[in-house]
Amino acid sequence: MTFFQWKRFNFFEIAKDTDGGAIQDVLKDSRVLCSTAGRGLIILGDSNGCLHFLNRHLEAQTLSAFPLEVLLVQQVRQSGLLLALGLEERHTNPVLRVYHLDILDKLGQPSLLRHSRVGLPPRVSQPTCLAAHDNQALLAVGFQDGILMLYRGEITRERGTKSKVLMDGQGSLTGCFFRNVGPQILLYVTTKSGVFTIDVTTKDKEYKSTLDSIGCPLGTVVASDNLPETHMVTARDDGVYCYNPEGRGQCYAFDGRKTLVHWFRTYLVVVTEDSTPAMRQSVNVKEPIRKQILTIFDVQNKFVAFTAPIKPVTALVSDWGLLFALTEDNRLCQLTEKDIQTKLDMLFRKNFYDVAVKVAKSQHYDEEGLIDIFRQYGDHLYSKNDLTGAVENYSKTIGHLDPSYVIRKFLDTSKTIFLTEYLQALHSKNLANEDHTTLLLNCYTKLKDKAKLDEFVLKDQDNLDFDVDIAIRVCRQAGYHKHAIQLAKRHHRHELYLKMQIEDLEEYGEALDHIADLDFPEAERSMKRYGNFLMRHLPSETTSLLQILCTDYRPKNQCMVTESMLQGAPDGSPTASPAENFIHLFVQHSEKMVEFLEYVLKYQARLAGEGAYNTLLEHYLHQYSRASESHEVDRASLYEEQILRILKSETADYDHDQALILCQLHSCRRGLLQLYTKKELYHEILKNHVEYGEFSQALQTCRQFGSERPELWTDALKYVASDCEVDAKFVNEVLETIEQKKLMSPLMVIKQLSNSPRATLGMVREFLLRVVQAEDAQLSQDKVVVEQYRDDSVKLRHKLEGLQTKATVFQASTCSACSHPLELPSVHFLCEHSYHQHCFQSYSETETDCPSCYPENKKVLDIIKSQEKSRDQHDLFHHQLNNADDSFSVIAEYFGRGVFRPTVTLENETSIPPVPQIPQNERVSTVIASEARQRINEGVRSTDSKRALQSEGRLRSEDKSMVKDPALRQTEGQLRRNQGSSAQRGIPTSDARLRQAEGGRTTSTLFGAWSGSPKVTKSKTPSPKNISGTSKNPFGNASDDEDLGAGNPFSESNIPSSASSKNPFGDPDYDEGLNPFGTS
Repeated sequence: MTFFQWKRFNFFEIAKDTDGGAIQDVLKDSRVLCSTAGRGLIILGDSNGCLHFLNRHLEAQTLSAFPLEVLLVQQVRQSGLLLALGLEERHTNPVLRVYHLDILDKLGQPSLLRHSRVGLPPRVSQPTCLAAHDNQALLAVGFQDGILMLYRGEITRERGTKSKVLMDGQGSLTGCFFRNVGPQILLYVTTKSGVFTIDVTTKDKEYKSTLDSIGCPLGTVVASDNLPETHMVTARDDGVYCYNPEGRGQCYAFDGRKTLVHWFRTYLVVVTEDSTPAMRQSVNVKEPIRKQILTIFDVQNKFVAFTAPIKPVTALVSDWGLLFALTEDNRLCQLTEKDIQTKLDMLFRKNFYDVAVKVAKSQHYDEEGLIDIFRQYGDHLYSKNDLTGAVENYSKTIGHLDPSYVIRKFLDTSKTIFLTEYLQALHSKNLANEDHTTLLLNCYTKLKDKAKLDEFVLKDQDNLDFDVDIAIRVCRQAGYHKHAIQLAKRHHRHELYLKMQIEDLEEYGEALDHIADLDFPEAERSMKRYGNFLMRHLPSETTSLLQILCTDYRPKNQCMVTESMLQGAPDGSPTASPAENFIHLFVQHSEKMVEFLEYVLKYQARLAGEGAYNTLLEHYLHQYSRASESHEVDRASLYEEQILRILKSETADYDHDQALILCQLHSCRRGLLQLYTKKELYHEILKNHVEYGEFSQALQTCRQFGSERPELWTDALKYVASDCEVDAKFVNEVLETIEQKKLMSPLMVIKQLSNSPRATLGMVREFLLRVVQAEDAQLSQDKVVVEQYRDDSVKLRHKLEGLQTKATVFQASTCSACSHPLELPSVHFLCEHSYHQHCFQSYSETETDCPSCYPENKKVLDIIKSQEKSRDQHDLFHHQLNNADDSFSVIAEYFGRGVFRPTVTLENETSIPPVPQIPQNERVSTVIASEARQRINEGVRSTDSKRALQSEGRLRSEDKSMVKDPALRQTEGQLRRNQGSSAQRGIPTSDARLRQAEGGRTTSTLFGAWSGSPKVTKSKTPSPKNISGTSKNPFGNASDDEDLGAGNPFSESNIPSSASSKNPFGDPDYDEGLNPFGTS
């Protein structure tokens, strides 16, 4: 392509003599031989060996660098280093000087870092090109005689630098520069006879390549920084050539002799000789005027940005965003690029929208501005009836310009094809909505372009450029069911596919097959939604699919044996849906429902769910009821067995309450009894047998479950009393069991049986006799205990009186601990035990108690403390009183604990003289030894005294002969264990009755004789009424004129003065309404 075919514009403004002649004044008669720019400075080298530095305001500063001439200068990019080659003497090799522009010396001038001579002695040649790499470690110098020298090392120091000749004899060098290509460092070299590249990446492994066999003159080569495919540009008389490492690239025909080339931003600046002669009149002589043409090319966008004639140019430099041209008369011309908006306005006025787009892109114009250019370009082409170009530009505005702006322009029928093209572009960018898709499909149908429609619909998933759901909906509404179904199937829109197959095409078999190919979640969801339609038209096939779905589902198109199974991995748990999710589908198909549920419960009962069992059980009961009403015995028995099989199953997950209601509604008695047993409703079983007159079965129920539910026997007695046809043997068995387990009082039994019309006294004669005999025996035992307690009380009073009124003689001769003769100092106790002082101190646990009597006394004191604590537990007392079968026993027990009277202590009961205190160092402790051994060591004493010194346990063992009842011979621990077992049976044992079995005993200790009270076993049978008419009240009865007696603990004479208040507990905050003994 030739430059002359390119459009020409005026994108630059030129200002001549912009420095006001300042440079001309500085240079005077010298000529500028070289130039460079960087670090905010323009640097010029002249023929007098001076370097001139121009700042932003074009103010010059001069540095005398060489005695003769400055031949070459280069400012190293990304650093402040300036390299200058010049001559110090004629006919000698040039000298290299390296300055640092950022470091100034004392005179305020750039500091000199290096001064060395370059070249290949003894050969002397003038340098023609200079290049330094950005890493500051490579330097190349080309000479006029064809030598190319490469220097490796730090360019700021001469020491350590190694030089090497890369080229020699290839002709005069005209240019060189470095370029990085990936990891490689290439050195481009031009001569008058060729273009070369040298790979200088590795030392001593340089490699030269020839790019072209035609070279270029001096000053007509420049490096391209902004074009990725062009690294270097050379200018010859016939044109401009571009090069890269692969060789020569594009070339542009441009005739004329080129003198200078320069790269400014994205523009190529070329100075050519003007071939048109011009004459100047001087002293009657016409002299030719030498002129040049300065042309600025936009190589990337292919247009001429500026062209103008200019005086001969000696240097082209650029900085601060400006381009400067220095003419041979040392005047400076400034070229300023117009702003982007001005250039675009110029292009819009000329309708060069294509160029405007290129310019905007190359200048990185904002996206909104580009979209506006495309819109204007499209409008321009639309007005010119270039609809294809208009659609192409409108398509570039998609995503920013409203599509309706473009669509309205192409709604005419003749423009449908262009509208289709725009809509396709709109879909390709995934910005189409439902209306756009509808319009595009309508365009396809109007054009009858079935191939385009198929291509649009059947695109691959990766190339999809439209919303599938919208396309399916549009095709469905337009009647293109085939295309819609294909779209849905290809893009896995299973729900839409099934909806069209079932609702539009009524292809139920295809829909069912498609569901069978889906994964489990999709198949489950589809059956829940469309199961009603499929069951209505294909009941058998749908039932089969549901059976698989609820047991072990696998898609039909999936292999039964997977690769993991072949490698020995477990198959995993089966994928199944709960059957109760699909029961509603069988409302009109009960037979299929039974088939479905039986299959599921057989192969996947664990996941069947409660609803499946309930539904199947309800169906069986319904069929059982119908068979029973129609007297189909065999059929009813068959369904009854099915019902019992489910009810008896341990794994069946059915609702027991619902099953119970269903069995009652459908009169399935065996099922009802089975559920009663499972829910432990034994009372209902008993009631059911009684209702059907099956008293033997009812009695069997009591025998079977009576141990768990003793109240069954009381219920049985109630049913026996209410029925007039009960056999007497059933009544006897019930009464015997109630008597053995003490479930009811005799009075309640008599009252219950009095309601029976057939019950006679003879039926309960044996029962009443046993009860009366037991009560008489109990009364006799109580009398014996009372007399024994009276005797013990008299003995204790006498003993206390003796301790208070008579002197106590301590005549023990041996120590009760060590059994050695007593020696002073000694310790004596009122219990007639004596100890050495050291023995007492060693074995005594306290300082005031006898070591031998302390364990027994401690037990008594603990009992007193526990009784004292229970005095304030009023809520517990009322709770036991309300729930007890025998309230009097509870009251007697609490009375025995001292709840209704103040606590009696030795201090307020008797006045015992204190024992003289023995000094601490004179007391001794006891030896832990048995009381019997101590008595043996004391020697022979009188019978009464020996008996008085014996232990309480031995005394009680001797007194056992006085009590004939074995229960009264038990130890206190055994009695307490019996009391615990009695409490576990729910029958409380009073403390008073436990003490009734205690005989008249004595103890060797004071506290033991005062409060020791063994326990007796409590009678569990309440006392019947006095049948004989003799009064059995031990305290007398005021209504019968009987003496209340001194033994009545509730008589007013025996109530302590502190209990005169209505509150028996002595608590000021106690609610008197809860006092069972209060008076109204």
